[in-house]
Amino acid sequence: MLRIVLVILLSLGASSAMAKKYGYLELDRHTQRPGGDYSYFNSKNAKRCARECADDPRCQAFDFHKSDRTCWLKDRIPPAIENRSVVSGVKERHNQWGYNDVIAGMQLDYGKDRLGSDYTHFTIKNVRECARECANDPRCRAFGFDKRDRSCWLKDRVPPLRQKSYVISGVKERGGHGYGGNDYNLPREIVGLRIYNNNKRYGNDYNIFTVDSVEECARACSYDDRCQSFSYGKQRRDCWLKDRIPKGFADHLTISGVKEHGGRDIPGWAIGNFHGRNRRDRTDAYISISPDGNVTAVWGGRQHKGYFENGVIHLGKLDFIVKWRQDGLETILRSDRGNRVHFRRKH
Repeated sequence: MLRIVLVILLSLGASSAMAKKYGYLELDRHTQRPGGDYSYFNSKNAKRCARECADDPRCQAFDFHKSDRTCWLKDRIPPAIENRSVVSGVKERHNQWGYNDVIAGMQLDYGKDRLGSDYTHFTIKNVRECARECANDPRCRAFGFDKRDRSCWLKDRVPPLRQKSYVISGVKERGGHGYGGNDYNLPREIVGLRIYNNNKRYGNDYNIFTVDSVEECARACSYDDRCQSFSYGKQRRDCWLKDRIPKGFADHLTISGVKEHGGRDIPGWAIGNFHGRNRRDRTDAYISISPDGNVTAVWGGRQHKGYFENGVIHLGKLDFIVKWRQDGLETILRSDRGNRVHFRRKH
């Protein structure tokens, strides 16, 4: 991601008393920050979009989409993802001495350190980069930047401040990404999934991997037809994809998400049109399942209507257990477990 810094003077020709009011936006080319939008409009270019954000006290970040020249203003600072057709910007605030008070949603304290609660450290170019690392890490609540060796210390708690002249400390602001006072400040929905903070769902896992944020975990579930819910570990950043929706339990180290399909909880992989052949009866069968759970089935030259709920298709007096398959689904007649039909998705 290419990075430049744009400094926008809010009031041209201002007096010396007004010269302190600058809107500082750090621009990231080829970068997008999904979420946190409260307004959008057409804009000539990224600089105009940046100026709108600088002039609006509510605005903390923006995205400028080059494809349709739209400017999206945000009241928080979501984590960054790579998108070569977008330019993103984050507002910085400066105090009366010219020092940054806020970088990337982090409140700074100069000459002060917060000892303890470190979970990782590394060498980095400057305090701005250290602040951005913390801002984009859901686990990070605070950081310390040591100017002597340029070491950045990320913390999962907010220890008390102590004087230390060569350290700059930062804390996530209320409303900044990943911090809402005492916990995560999450939207109620991400890419079509209902989000439950401090909630874990056990079982039904079919894939696990590491991601940088809960947004990436939610996006992975959203794009996978098999996935119906997920759990995201705040500490290890592990993403657990699930093909069912297990019951949720309180867990302050986990965030879970559930796909929403309207009235009934219909798995994404079960929605669509399918064709199968009953080997026992040597007849073709067709099933159509809508997002609201209504089912139309045809076999033996007759049409049957019913509904899908809790993993079972109900057609009159017949109940069929439904299981996920790589290329579609399988039905099992509840009253005769030997009556199985493999249905393949019709494209």
